[in-house]
Amino acid sequence: MVDLRFTNAKILKEEGLIEGGLTAENGVIVQIGAESKLGKAEMTIDLGGKIIAPGLVDLHVHFREPGFTQK
Repeated sequence: MVDLRFTNAKILKEEGLIEGGLTAENGVIVQIGAESKLGKAEMTIDLGGKIIAPGLVDLHVHFREPGFTQK
């Protein structure tokens, strides 16, 4: 049994979007695939068809200098 299971998701992989889910243990993804093949977890989260992008980090920032410091 793992810590966390995400179901009802679209997962971004090299070959494109697949439907299924993933499991994680101690913050590390241990399995990606069809929901029927995922192991049991202490907590399950239904993502309602949202997209998961494993390993993708949003690195953008909002610089306010010079100018627009009032925001």
